[in-house]
Amino acid sequence: MFDGGDFSAAVFSGGTANFSEGWFSSGTVNFSGAAFSGGTVIFENAIFADSTVYFDALFSGSEVWIGGAHFLGGTVYFGASEFASGTPPAGRS
Repeated sequence: MFDGGDFSAAVFSGGTANFSEGWFSSGTVNFSGAAFSGGTVIFENAIFADSTVYFDALFSGSEVWIGGAHFLGGTVYFGASEFASGTPPAGRS
């Protein structure tokens, strides 16, 4: 369980950034300015409860999985997110 989290300007390059089944409870979860490149980013089944979440990040050449994520209360921002050079996984678009 996370009480918020500041991942702003973090760089995730290659490999897997796995936040699946993570529980983010209250506070601010900030991915603003983060860069995910050339790997897999997983938020499947993560729970964001009563949080303000900023996904204003660059996803470049990465597979991004958010299926089953739950946003319970709070506010979620994807406004400045950028998805570039990625290919959807088979069976997804």
